[in-house]
Amino acid sequence: MRILHEAAANEASHDSGESYGRPPCHQDTRKEYLSRLDAWSCATECSKPLWMCGPAGTGKSSIAQSLCEQLHTRGCLGGGFFFKRGHPSRSNAQKLFPTLAYQLATVSPQFRAALAPCVAKNPALVGKSLPIQLQTLILQPYHDAASKHPFVMVIDGLDECEGENLQQHIMRCAMDAHSLSLRFLVVSRPESHIQAAVPPMSFDRLIIEGSFQDIRRYLGDEFEHIRTTHEAMLGTIQPWPDYKVINTLVGKSSGHFIYAATVIRFIGDRDWNPLERLDVVMGAGEPDADSNSPFAGLDQLYIQILKAVPSQFRLRRILAIASAQKEVWKLNSFNNFSVDNIAQILQTTPVNIHLTLCRLRSVMWIPKTDSERELFSWHHASFPDFLNNPERAGEFFLNATTRSRLAVNVIKVFCDSQCLSPSFEGPRHVAEHLEFNFITKTKLSSDMAKSLDCVNLDFFFGWRLTTNGGETKEVLNWLECQNAPRKLIQHWEDIVYMAKFDVLMMKLPATDTLMKPQELQNIRFDGVSPRLLRIIQLYALLEFSPNVANCCLAYVATVLDVCWPEMMTLSATALRSTGEDLHLDHMNDSTTLLIIDALKPHRIRESHPEATLEVVAKRLLLIRAHDLQFSKSWTCILRSCPPTEDLLYALRLFVMHRNFYNLYGLGRHIYHIRAWLMSCPSTPLDMLEKLNEVYIATAFDEQNYEADWMEWRQRNGFLQQV
Repeated sequence: MRILHEAAANEASHDSGESYGRPPCHQDTRKEYLSRLDAWSCATECSKPLWMCGPAGTGKSSIAQSLCEQLHTRGCLGGGFFFKRGHPSRSNAQKLFPTLAYQLATVSPQFRAALAPCVAKNPALVGKSLPIQLQTLILQPYHDAASKHPFVMVIDGLDECEGENLQQHIMRCAMDAHSLSLRFLVVSRPESHIQAAVPPMSFDRLIIEGSFQDIRRYLGDEFEHIRTTHEAMLGTIQPWPDYKVINTLVGKSSGHFIYAATVIRFIGDRDWNPLERLDVVMGAGEPDADSNSPFAGLDQLYIQILKAVPSQFRLRRILAIASAQKEVWKLNSFNNFSVDNIAQILQTTPVNIHLTLCRLRSVMWIPKTDSERELFSWHHASFPDFLNNPERAGEFFLNATTRSRLAVNVIKVFCDSQCLSPSFEGPRHVAEHLEFNFITKTKLSSDMAKSLDCVNLDFFFGWRLTTNGGETKEVLNWLECQNAPRKLIQHWEDIVYMAKFDVLMMKLPATDTLMKPQELQNIRFDGVSPRLLRIIQLYALLEFSPNVANCCLAYVATVLDVCWPEMMTLSATALRSTGEDLHLDHMNDSTTLLIIDALKPHRIRESHPEATLEVVAKRLLLIRAHDLQFSKSWTCILRSCPPTEDLLYALRLFVMHRNFYNLYGLGRHIYHIRAWLMSCPSTPLDMLEKLNEVYIATAFDEQNYEADWMEWRQRNGFLQQV
């Protein structure tokens, strides 16, 4: 026992003096996991060894500590070893099995009697290789003791043992040593090299996930403890803090205890005012000069994990992508990026991305395949906050050099000539999730200027979400401040004009409510391009729903078969000629008169006779009409066309191979499609049956739909053709 005691890491046991910094689970939390572990430890049938894994900060060690205390109370704890990175004895693999053997000998007299002669005869056993230690110090004496009492061996924090090869060695040893009466539980982060040490079928896995409910209970209890015991909180009115603050902190924690515990330790420090420290955590106050950071412990964990990644250069470029995302995705950061996406941005292979990020499994979920649907996500909502704070992230903060390199990559993504048209049927392109204005936070370089002149406008006006052209305006303002070449500024001015033109057109009222007839008599814009008139008129025909998130310009351009350079020339010239200021959002009088004149019913009849409407309807069907959910009148255009074989064929492809349930205004669209099909010389019964399966209008509905149809034809000057 003396030999074993000297060879053991007694600080690693569950009840050592160092266990004070490793508290058990908070009261009434993690009950589901503890119940499952209790059932596993008490099972009468032979079970597999258990690997309990989970992201960093989910409270795995606290669960293991609580389990050890429960097992110790029942007399079923054979031994427990809690690894700790950097500790002189608790990080040493050679200490593991002598420690477990010593602990088991203290609770099992039969085992101690069988072990003593072995160690007395050969004291050097405590320094042998791990398999020999396990066999001679634990397995053989346990077999000789012939004890039928079940014991559980708990190995916590395996990933904090020094040396990945030793971690794998211990995992294999624990899995092989498991039996009905001597059970092994290994606890670690979900590191790929640990999992790869043994076949997946040789062990059971218990994955520890976050729990918002447990975090809410923990924060509520701890804040109440601070309120009632801290000297600075005397007289504070209950409840404290406000429930909105609790909700914010619960969300920031992502259900993980490490964030919540860090916040409580910082706020509850006896030497500081909890009210002021809570303001610091919430971002409403500045920490004192001699005060520590509220997230110092959490930041240390993040930095430790990041430094373990071998390819630091590629890692920092990958992490920088999080800063180039749309603000709407920031909560979960990589939530919309796949392996292929990141590889495309950084112009490398998906294999390299996987190899770089496999060490980050404890802070992010990493897809197992390169599928477009397999997306990254952060386990910790606070991790992006860490990366975007130079004081917290230190060397991992997105510095100017990394930002400039990434800006070039981002622009090149937007210049991709193989990008998507509005008819594209596959997954969204990576650029949909990038924040293009990321580049405006960098200094303009010659490479950036060259690429900015070649941006594929499908990204802005095809299917990318936009906000009233604000993104393009910001780029223009940035180019002007950077003293960019005049030709490049002129190009982006035209882009801004085009974005503004789209916004103005989507806000137009119905054609019959624009102006009184007598006010239109003297308005003439004979010099306006017929192509521009057709563009304006098609906006009126489609009657886009107001305040839609998508740009409609791409659909109009596709239907009329107008390329982006021509569309830019037409729209920019129109607004420039009327004196529009590209930095203002309102329409001036000249622009209003131009649009009103273009929308006169007789003009629409001239530019869109029935033959032209057939082409429009056919192209609408070919560019996925279900994407035109915000267009109220695309089926009215279809119904205005004469029945032809080509149009019937296009409609058949749409009806027979699409799911109508998500269509905006489902009943109205099906009613007009059925009406058009009934006008065909030979009515296609299979298509009518398909439509009837989806929706059958009531008599009241049909009356309203027909009234809407007549109003639309009257507004657009087609009534006399009925």
